[in-house]
Amino acid sequence: MSTAPRFLPTYTLDDYQQWEGDWELIDGIVSRETVIRPDLMVVCGEQPERHLERRPSLAVEVLSESTRERDLIAKRSLCREHHVPYYLVIDPAPRTLTLFTPDDERTFGVDDTIRISLDDCCGINIQCARLFDRV
Repeated sequence: MSTAPRFLPTYTLDDYQQWEGDWELIDGIVSRETVIRPDLMVVCGEQPERHLERRPSLAVEVLSESTRERDLIAKRSLCREHHVPYYLVIDPAPRTLTLFTPDDERTFGVDDTIRISLDDCCGINIQCARLFDRV
Protein backbone atom coordinates (compact mmCIF):
# COMPACT_ATOMS: atom_id res chain seq x y z
CA MET A 1 0.00 0.00 0.00
CA SER A 2 1.36 3.41 -0.97
CA THR A 3 2.14 5.97 1.70
CA ALA A 4 1.76 8.85 -0.80
CA PRO A 5 -1.01 11.28 0.09
CA ARG A 6 -4.24 10.57 -1.73
CA PHE A 7 -4.89 13.60 -3.93
CA LEU A 8 -6.61 11.51 -6.59
CA PRO A 9 -8.02 8.01 -6.79
CA THR A 10 -5.44 5.26 -7.28
CA TYR A 11 -5.36 3.49 -10.63
CA THR A 12 -3.67 0.20 -11.47
CA LEU A 13 -1.96 -1.01 -14.64
CA ASP A 14 -5.13 -2.94 -15.52
CA ASP A 15 -7.20 0.27 -15.28
CA TYR A 16 -4.70 2.19 -17.42
CA GLN A 17 -4.59 -0.42 -20.16
CA GLN A 18 -8.39 -0.26 -20.61
CA TRP A 19 -8.65 3.52 -20.99
CA GLU A 20 -8.89 5.30 -24.32
CA GLY A 21 -7.34 8.68 -25.00
CA ASP A 22 -4.75 10.64 -23.04
CA TRP A 23 -4.95 10.84 -19.24
CA GLU A 24 -2.97 12.75 -16.59
CA LEU A 25 -1.92 10.19 -14.03
CA ILE A 26 -0.03 10.20 -10.77
CA ASP A 27 3.23 6.82 -19.12
CA GLY A 28 5.47 5.06 -16.65
CA ILE A 29 4.69 2.06 -14.57
CA VAL A 30 6.67 1.86 -11.37
CA SER A 31 4.78 -1.18 -10.11
CA ARG A 32 1.69 -3.15 -11.07
CA GLU A 33 -0.33 -1.01 -8.63
CA THR A 34 1.24 2.36 -9.44
CA VAL A 35 1.19 4.19 -12.79
CA ILE A 36 2.75 7.65 -13.01
CA ARG A 37 3.02 10.04 -15.89
CA PRO A 38 5.63 12.71 -15.29
CA ASP A 39 6.13 15.58 -17.73
CA LEU A 40 9.38 13.94 -18.87
CA MET A 41 11.14 10.65 -18.18
CA VAL A 42 14.68 9.57 -18.93
CA VAL A 43 15.08 5.84 -19.47
CA CYS A 44 18.48 4.19 -19.69
CA GLY A 45 18.90 0.90 -21.48
CA GLU A 46 16.37 -0.85 -23.68
CA GLN A 47 13.45 1.35 -24.77
CA PRO A 48 9.89 0.05 -24.44
CA GLU A 49 7.58 -0.41 -27.41
CA ARG A 50 4.41 0.95 -25.74
CA HIS A 51 4.95 2.18 -22.22
CA LEU A 52 7.63 1.89 -19.61
CA GLU A 53 7.11 -1.14 -17.39
CA ARG A 54 9.88 -0.36 -14.94
CA ARG A 55 10.86 2.71 -13.01
CA PRO A 56 12.49 5.50 -15.02
CA SER A 57 16.05 6.58 -14.25
CA LEU A 58 14.85 10.18 -13.95
CA ALA A 59 11.34 11.64 -13.64
CA VAL A 60 10.88 15.37 -14.33
CA GLU A 61 7.95 17.64 -13.45
CA VAL A 62 7.46 21.27 -14.47
CA LEU A 63 5.42 22.96 -11.76
CA SER A 64 2.26 24.89 -12.47
CA GLU A 65 -0.30 26.21 -10.02
CA SER A 66 -2.73 23.42 -10.95
CA THR A 67 -0.21 20.59 -10.35
CA ARG A 68 2.16 22.07 -7.74
CA GLU A 69 0.85 20.20 -4.69
CA ARG A 70 0.44 16.90 -6.53
CA ASP A 71 3.94 17.12 -8.06
CA LEU A 72 5.71 18.19 -4.85
CA ILE A 73 3.94 15.82 -2.49
CA ALA A 74 2.11 12.89 -4.12
CA LYS A 75 4.33 12.18 -7.13
CA ARG A 76 7.51 12.85 -5.17
CA SER A 77 6.35 10.37 -2.50
CA LEU A 78 5.49 7.76 -5.12
CA CYS A 79 8.88 8.14 -6.80
CA ARG A 80 10.68 7.79 -3.47
CA GLU A 81 8.55 4.83 -2.44
CA HIS A 82 9.20 3.01 -5.73
CA HIS A 83 12.94 3.80 -5.76
CA VAL A 84 13.05 6.16 -8.75
CA PRO A 85 16.69 7.27 -8.39
CA TYR A 86 16.17 10.90 -9.45
CA TYR A 87 13.13 13.18 -9.34
CA LEU A 88 13.69 16.66 -10.80
CA VAL A 89 11.25 19.51 -10.24
CA ILE A 90 11.47 22.58 -12.46
CA ASP A 91 9.86 25.68 -10.98
CA PRO A 92 9.55 28.40 -13.65
CA ALA A 93 8.47 31.20 -11.27
CA PRO A 94 11.70 31.47 -9.24
CA ARG A 95 13.65 29.79 -12.08
CA THR A 96 14.95 26.93 -9.94
CA LEU A 97 15.44 23.18 -10.32
CA THR A 98 15.28 20.89 -7.32
CA LEU A 99 16.81 17.46 -7.63
CA PHE A 100 15.51 14.85 -5.21
CA THR A 101 17.34 11.58 -4.59
CA PRO A 102 16.52 9.01 -1.92
CA ASP A 103 19.10 10.59 0.41
CA ASP A 104 19.34 14.20 -0.65
CA GLU A 105 17.62 17.30 -2.01
CA ARG A 106 19.49 20.06 -3.86
CA THR A 107 18.19 23.25 -5.43
CA PHE A 108 19.91 24.83 -8.42
CA GLY A 109 19.58 28.30 -9.93
CA VAL A 110 19.92 29.81 -13.39
CA ASP A 111 23.72 29.98 -13.24
CA ASP A 112 24.18 26.30 -12.35
CA THR A 113 24.87 23.20 -14.41
CA ILE A 114 23.53 19.89 -13.13
CA ARG A 115 25.43 16.69 -13.89
CA ILE A 116 23.55 13.48 -13.18
CA SER A 117 25.11 10.06 -13.65
CA LEU A 118 22.09 7.82 -14.12
CA ASP A 119 24.09 4.60 -14.45
CA ASP A 120 27.46 3.41 -15.77
CA CYS A 121 26.72 4.36 -19.38
CA CYS A 122 23.91 6.92 -19.14
CA GLY A 123 24.20 10.49 -17.90
CA ILE A 124 22.75 13.93 -18.41
CA ASN A 125 23.99 17.53 -18.13
CA ILE A 126 21.49 20.35 -17.68
CA GLN A 127 22.57 23.95 -18.21
CA CYS A 128 19.90 25.75 -16.22
CA ALA A 129 20.31 29.06 -18.06
CA ARG A 130 19.59 27.39 -21.41
CA LEU A 131 16.63 25.55 -19.95
CA PHE A 132 15.01 28.70 -18.57
CA ASP A 133 15.54 30.54 -21.84
CA ARG A 134 12.97 28.09 -23.23
CA VAL A 135 10.49 27.88 -20.33
